[in-house]
Amino acid sequence: MGAASNQRRQRRSPDMYIGYMSLMTDIIETEPSSFEEVVEKHVWVDAMVEEYNSNLNNNVLQVVPRPTDKSIVGSKWIFKVKNATNGSI
Repeated sequence: MGAASNQRRQRRSPDMYIGYMSLMTDIIETEPSSFEEVVEKHVWVDAMVEEYNSNLNNNVLQVVPRPTDKSIVGSKWIFKVKNATNGSI
């Protein structure tokens, strides 16, 4: 065993994580129901930009001229916190 394994792991004060936990709690408890609520929280705006860029980079979206004789399929954003099977976000 090396010298690093003989050293005890330094415990960090829970105070370091209060801001992070507060932010995560706010996100989890208040999923937005409108665009006006989304733009108030940078974390949701960042997620929206990331999703949009992912769609563009993977060629999921394609802008085409609107046909005059066809109906248009609408879409909308739904803002949900996704949890993994182990409960993590």
